[in-house]
Amino acid sequence: MPNRTKEMLAESLMKLLARRTLDKITIQDIVDDCGYNRQTFYYHFHDIYDLIDWIFAAQTQELIEKCRACGSLDVGV
Repeated sequence: MPNRTKEMLAESLMKLLARRTLDKITIQDIVDDCGYNRQTFYYHFHDIYDLIDWIFAAQTQELIEKCRACGSLDVGV
């Protein structure tokens, strides 16, 4: 279940980023959006940048898995 919590926090941040810049988003904004509290956020992440790192890693892994599934993961860019 911890990954689902991380996913919810990530979804909230992404939704908020569609409306305003990162410097205008607080941890409180994120947890209010998804119904958690600040303690839950800090249990999973050190700060907002840690959450951004997690989002990037999760999306990168998802992309790699999709490429492997369709057999188009070539070495190099």
